Amino acid sequence: MLGPAITRARNERNIKQQQLAHAVGLPRSLISHYERCFTGKRYYIPPAEHLADIARVLGLDVTTLQYYAMIDRARIEYGDDFVARVQARRDLKLSL
Repeated sequence: MLGPAITRARNERNIKQQQLAHAVGLPRSLISHYERCFTGKRYYIPPAEHLADIARVLGLDVTTLQYYAMIDRARIEYGDDFVARVQARRDLKLSL
């Protein structure tokens, strides 16, 4: 899910929801909905243009934000040890 990835990236950069919302020109409540993904009544998935703006403000590209989302999902499904092994293998390939 992209929501937790947005939250994680935002928190790593010490950016508050209100600051992110202002920077991308969206209501804070919509950023909150995107981060939670589901409000009990409906799913909130940012459209491509909002996702691109959010990634830009966070200093990322959309692909990196999606990578964060994949890592978060893998951590939930397979555990931290699996994710650490995959990331180590990826880092090794990047250094070659």
